[in-house]
Amino acid sequence: MGYTKVAVGADSMCTVDCINGRCSPTWRARKHVNAIKKLMAGMEEVQVQHIYRETNSCANYLASLCLREDPLLTFVSPYTLQLENLITQDAMGAMYLRM
Repeated sequence: MGYTKVAVGADSMCTVDCINGRCSPTWRARKHVNAIKKLMAGMEEVQVQHIYRETNSCANYLASLCLREDPLLTFVSPYTLQLENLITQDAMGAMYLRM
């Protein structure tokens, strides 16, 4: 795709730690983590950081669509009203509480 600088936010602290080399992945995740590291090695700069799920509501919403339907057939065009509201709230700097 030609990307050389990438910033990734993931809501799984364990996944972020494995990718950043702070812990070892489980045997089930090892091949995926190795594939990610191989992709990262070909890039100039990659930042992988933990984010809270509550602060990534748009991605969480899109992921939930893929769970209900075939992910290869999930298109969001035009945006649903729910997704449009999430984008608007994010753009307005909505505050999110973590309980």
